[in-house]
Amino acid sequence: LVIQEALSILTEKQRTVIVDKFFYGYTETEIAQKMGISRQSVNRLNKKALLKLNKMFWEQEHDGT
Repeated sequence: LVIQEALSILTEKQRTVIVDKFFYGYTETEIAQKMGISRQSVNRLNKKALLKLNKMFWEQEHDGT
């Protein structure tokens, strides 16, 4: 449930990159080919998604303190 909730804050493209990379083990090149975008775009989507997730988890951990 936590993973599903976390993924729900991402855009569809960000979610696709994160799931394909971390759950299915695809490389950025493979994800780029699958999505029809450049590897650099996949890298940017990955970085933005990880920043969003990090922020969400940090805020949850420090909520109310």
